[in-house]
Amino acid sequence: LVWQQKRVLERNIAGAEVAGVTGERKDVSSWADARDGAGGRRKNVVVIIDSIFYTWMIAKRGQILDDVALIIFDEVHHARRNSYFAKIADECAQRNSLHDSRVHVVGLTASPGADIDAQQTRKNIATLLELTNCSIATVVDNRQDLVQRVPVPSCRLEVFELSDEERAVEQALIDALCTVDRAVVSDPRLGGNFSQKFRSLP
Repeated sequence: LVWQQKRVLERNIAGAEVAGVTGERKDVSSWADARDGAGGRRKNVVVIIDSIFYTWMIAKRGQILDDVALIIFDEVHHARRNSYFAKIADECAQRNSLHDSRVHVVGLTASPGADIDAQQTRKNIATLLELTNCSIATVVDNRQDLVQRVPVPSCRLEVFELSDEERAVEQALIDALCTVDRAVVSDPRLGGNFSQKFRSLP
């Protein structure tokens, strides 16, 4: 997912230098390496897993956030009180309270708090708002623009009917399996596994 988002950003942000960092065996060993990139070409966007970012942020407390203007969390509805998102948001809030320049935090999700029922969904959304200290932005005002830009998923159903020849082959296979099944049942040396596997056949 990191590399997918990296490619999307590179396609849609003109002139963006985008780095990607993922996995336990990280592609780079430090924030400085991710930011500066190969050949000293400084990156202005870093797509990174939240756990790695938080680990580096704590190791260099204050320094990384001084280097960041905007943090975007994808799938922010997964945030919980002990999540890396919450920890990073807390660090940003503490940093912003002490500095004039602010680190802006944006959370993105298409399913904020969706759960098995409306009551639990509302509870999840309330928790998310409390964690993020933010409000939910909707696209109601720009709905027509959204419809024009985003293709609506379509569902296509195709029913395939077997020909007479194919049905004959299918029946021959079923008959053969049933014959083998009966042989297995009648011969205890072969065990009953085959019979169990095909017990649903006629």
